[in-house]
Amino acid sequence: MKKRSMREDEYLARLEKMFGELRSEMPQASDQEIFEAFREREFNLTLDFRLGEEFPIERRQALKEIHNQIVIRMEELQSAMMAGGMTPADYAAALQLLVKQMKEKYGAVLDTEEMEAFWGDGIPGIPLDPELVGCR
Repeated sequence: MKKRSMREDEYLARLEKMFGELRSEMPQASDQEIFEAFREREFNLTLDFRLGEEFPIERRQALKEIHNQIVIRMEELQSAMMAGGMTPADYAAALQLLVKQMKEKYGAVLDTEEMEAFWGDGIPGIPLDPELVGCR
């Protein structure tokens, strides 16, 4: 894996600037369209920052597909909770399971070093042990 090509302060500055740029590029867009475009660009920028700008496009696309599936499932869970179809405890348990599944799916695309670079210290409750997350 290649070293990071941008520093954290650069990443944060680019992230902060991104929303204003989208508003300028898409002046007629709805808030939802801006949010979706922001989410996609934010994910790409995060990949650049965590895994390097040279991270292969095919694997980048695989991660993006996983990410999109996870976002859809998260939105479904949020809707279910807001509609009263699940308790906060059930919602928390479902989110924990979703994070575990996400890391397992990412582990099929990323090797151990890349998983550590992408997740950093990990997510509380979800260990980075390669055997537990199924790194390739």
